[in-house]
Amino acid sequence: MDHVEREKFELAIGKLTVAWAVAEHGLDQCISVIYHLKGGHSISKSLPLNARDKIKFFRKSVRSLPELSKASHHADYMADMAFRILDDRNWCVHGVALQVGATLIPHPIELTRLQRPHMISLERKDVTLDSINKVMLDCMPLLLGFAFFLHDPLDIIPTEHVQQTLGRFRVDWPV
Repeated sequence: MDHVEREKFELAIGKLTVAWAVAEHGLDQCISVIYHLKGGHSISKSLPLNARDKIKFFRKSVRSLPELSKASHHADYMADMAFRILDDRNWCVHGVALQVGATLIPHPIELTRLQRPHMISLERKDVTLDSINKVMLDCMPLLLGFAFFLHDPLDIIPTEHVQQTLGRFRVDWPV
């Protein structure tokens, strides 16, 4: 059985946490604009605070608001991607590595958590450093999707800003 240094595992979890935070910030920007400027207050009395509810609000608002409904396919795709990444992220961040305190831990790493939604029994999942890294990398396209959504259909970010940002990342994407 292979082993991995605990510090490498913790570093991978930290990078994933930061990447998710940046992607979720993009979601926050979108739902804030939808709520305050595009009529989203008619969908919900307040903005949701947890990630799962934010994603649901995003999807429902885009489907329900006539000005945004043309982008519902795009919003559904992004919401599905966000839910998948969120589930994987939650496993990595909230799952507990069973080898607490060990300097070297078996790889793949066995995580455990209380099974949702009743939280009575335990469930387990094996992750690798590569699988954690993949989830972290998946956060970037999600962030770009929300950034583009701020451009079109939300019409908040001008085309020039989107082109400059993509240019900095050397991304050739027509806007």
